[in-house]
Amino acid sequence: ASGAGCRSLAAMRVAIVLHRDFPTGGLQRDARALALALLRRGHQVALISREAEGEPPAGVERRLVPAAGASNHARDLAFAAAYRQALQPGERVVGFDKLPGLDLYFAADLCWRDRAGLLQRLSPRGRARLALEAAVCGSEGPPIAVLTAEQRAGYARAWNLPLERFLLLPPLRDAAYRPKDDQGDLTRAAARRALALPEKGPIALFVGRDAQLKGLDRVLAALAAQGDAAPLLLCVGEPTARHRRQAAALGERVALRGGGELALCYAAADLLLHPARREAGGKVIAEALGHGLAVLCSAACGYAGLVAESGAGAVLPEPFRQDDLNLLLARALRPGQLACWQARARAAAPQLFAEEGIEHLADIVERLPARAAPASAARGIHVAAGAEALLPADGDAFAWLFALSGEGKRRQARRETLAVTLNGERHYLKRHGGAGWRELAKNWLTLKPPVLGAGEEWRALNGLAALEIAAPRALVYAARGLDPSRRRSAVLMAALPAGEAVEDRVQRPPALTTRERHALLRRIAHTVRRMHGGGIAHRDLYLCHVFELSDGRIALLDLHRAILARPLPERWIAKDLAALAWSSLPYGLSGRDRLRFLSAYHGLPLRIAARRFAGLWRDVDRRIAGLQARGRRMSG
Repeated sequence: ASGAGCRSLAAMRVAIVLHRDFPTGGLQRDARALALALLRRGHQVALISREAEGEPPAGVERRLVPAAGASNHARDLAFAAAYRQALQPGERVVGFDKLPGLDLYFAADLCWRDRAGLLQRLSPRGRARLALEAAVCGSEGPPIAVLTAEQRAGYARAWNLPLERFLLLPPLRDAAYRPKDDQGDLTRAAARRALALPEKGPIALFVGRDAQLKGLDRVLAALAAQGDAAPLLLCVGEPTARHRRQAAALGERVALRGGGELALCYAAADLLLHPARREAGGKVIAEALGHGLAVLCSAACGYAGLVAESGAGAVLPEPFRQDDLNLLLARALRPGQLACWQARARAAAPQLFAEEGIEHLADIVERLPARAAPASAARGIHVAAGAEALLPADGDAFAWLFALSGEGKRRQARRETLAVTLNGERHYLKRHGGAGWRELAKNWLTLKPPVLGAGEEWRALNGLAALEIAAPRALVYAARGLDPSRRRSAVLMAALPAGEAVEDRVQRPPALTTRERHALLRRIAHTVRRMHGGGIAHRDLYLCHVFELSDGRIALLDLHRAILARPLPERWIAKDLAALAWSSLPYGLSGRDRLRFLSAYHGLPLRIAARRFAGLWRDVDRRIAGLQARGRRMSG
């Protein structure tokens, strides 16, 4: 239970550290909200930064640590080296930027190492960012609080971190910007009168201090494309001179505001436009949905999943195209569309925001455990948290995995799958005996990634877990040998809970109703989309490897050929989609079903999705034809 408004534990001293402190930034608002939450619980809180604007929250101490340098990254490094001088004995240190010596890191940004190219890493700025990120992501780094499962997956993939290092927070929103139901008599009409805005007609809202990063130029271009049908745009932030010139061309269609009236702006608006270029979370998305606003945002936003889940708007696919935003904004302005999306936002808000993210973060700070040095693992041995009890007393996990016996499920020349019972529970064990040089040469000559052992499945299962996609839990991985053709490896997995293979479900009576079939298609489409968006391609995504759990979730099996890449090459996406479609044909997949899958997979209206991704689906059709031809050859 949350400790909001009460002193739940003994009072402690907390230092919240960030490079720049000002009242309007999203990261800064989160830091200040945490400071106030801890203050209400009776703790002493200080904000430590190298730069500051405005006054700190009442009751919160401010400490400035000047940092000299000719560039931003030089000042960041100087601050990282100096900020600990401002700490007082016994203070817990919560970092809202990447810094050494933290007790908890709040990851307000995406993983830089996961996105940066080689040239970026070699630049002075890149080396500085990588060093600071290594300070929080190294083996002796602190727990990491993340905003979304996708953000967690990026950090885990780039730094090979176990899931136990991460703390996934509920959606964050400031208490000052709660929904209308929490604001008493602040109605839409009253908010518009207070802002001197017209009481009739749709109003779109844009919020972002860094207007270029948040996509204000994209928003203004979309408004211009609507002509006379363009809504009024309420812009909260700090537009550049270029943005002001764009806005001037739209005349009275754009109202520029400062950052002090955001609660009124949420109450007055109908639609949030947030086509950000990069956004780890997107607090404004969560706050807009909480106010019952429709939302159009880019897939680069971490909270884009809230929009897709609620159906209260649309998510623009990456890479961004201006035409997509123009068409979706035109669709939003159709009669009744905004009202439909707003109703969905209001219906979803109680579930989406059942738990306050900031209060949850305050709970974490109060209960931070003493940090112990991580246990050093033997080379080639990885054990998930809680699985240590399965290992033999001598700790030789490799010998143990290859000595286990069980029920044979599948056996090939160099790979076998066994069902084994450990501590009274069912598990699955996959053992690889090395690919062999002939198989490796064949894969390299055909430009296909070879399966070198069980490591691919271990990484893929952990990647799916980071994305919160159901799959067998990876427990133990062990490998020996440097020669890739002869390297032996094994992975032990926990069996899935109760459920049924989708292939079995569609064949047994009673037959699925039309509504059940459509719902199943949507769940599979959403799961596959999240997997691909997280940088994982299955490469064996036939219907027999798709499992429906008893709670309705879709689980994925048999990932020994999976690849992890960021960004994921489109050919691997097409291969997965073609395999899924081809293996579904014997079970009555109709043309309309396929169109429903296409729309659900891309999270877009069918016309826009079909036009936008026509090339991808042509490739899918070509691959389906190839699979059909191969099937005819094998049967003939």
